[in-house]
Amino acid sequence: MSINSWSGMSECFSRKLRHVKIHYFEEIRSSVLELFKERIPLSSRTRVREKIYREIYTRKIDRSYDKLISMIRECASLPLSHELHMFYKELLRLYSLEDVYNEMILRCRNIISITRDIRDKYKSLIKNSSNKEEMKRYVREFIGRILSVAKRKLRDKDVDIFKKIIRELSSMPCFEEDVMKIVLTGMPQVGKSTFISKISNAQPEISVYPFTTKKIIAGHFIDEKKGIRIMLLDTPGLLDRSVEEMNEIELKAVAALKHMADVAIFLIDPRREFYYTIDQQLKVLDTVKNLLGEKKFFIAINKIDISSEEEIAEAEKKIIDLGYSKEMIYKISAAKNIGLTELIYNIYDIFLKTKT
Repeated sequence: MSINSWSGMSECFSRKLRHVKIHYFEEIRSSVLELFKERIPLSSRTRVREKIYREIYTRKIDRSYDKLISMIRECASLPLSHELHMFYKELLRLYSLEDVYNEMILRCRNIISITRDIRDKYKSLIKNSSNKEEMKRYVREFIGRILSVAKRKLRDKDVDIFKKIIRELSSMPCFEEDVMKIVLTGMPQVGKSTFISKISNAQPEISVYPFTTKKIIAGHFIDEKKGIRIMLLDTPGLLDRSVEEMNEIELKAVAALKHMADVAIFLIDPRREFYYTIDQQLKVLDTVKNLLGEKKFFIAINKIDISSEEEIAEAEKKIIDLGYSKEMIYKISAAKNIGLTELIYNIYDIFLKTKT
């Protein structure tokens, strides 16, 4: 995979990452030494001993170098953070891992550059030598030097961190440039996972405990007759606190809101016995509004099937009292699939109108 193979494909970055193999130094060392010990089949029929030795040791250098590079190339070919979509870059920045990510990629590229020069030097030395023992010494020096370079650049603790970064980024949904994206947000346990499981092809884990969703889960709402394809994203729940105080789970939701959402739906649980009060939920709504800026968002009072009319009316009044229009508020039940399709179609129509 060449470096250029990633260009222009940020929408599939996370999916492509799932196939990237990052190697520890010991894996590289074992593979290179194992190949180095193998016999070299001769391609020429010459009986001139110097030419035979020269061919053997030159090919040992080429094969060892190619093996090392093949195990480094996937790391070296990854795009640097400034080449990524802002969603992935924001995740790296929020976790303070942007420098670590870039540093490992640059190290892998540096290994390729340095070992290429070493290879060229020792091939030249062997080419100008007619002494078998000298050629043997050169090729052993070559192996030692390229492995030394790799060992310095690929410390286990750094590779461990880098592999975790790749694993985290690969678990994120692909960013689809030409598809409308609706991000579901709100406090924990307001019904985001149930919503997305009912309206899309996603199958999130659903539980009665808060913080079930630790990752961003993507699903699609598709109406082939109308030519509609919408990407829905179930994000981790947000608590009533500043972005600076949020944990890693919440920061994923923040990144999705800022860089993936075309539109957001803020879900509210109006029940008085719910984990969080209406006032707490509305404080989080204010945080979401600030994160979205000029982007459209809607408010869905969820769980109307198990809430009293009084609870629903109280929640609606408090939302309107904060300055939100009644047209922004929808009443739904994700569990019973009440009002979900209508909400999605309405949002889609409003979004299209703002685009024209």
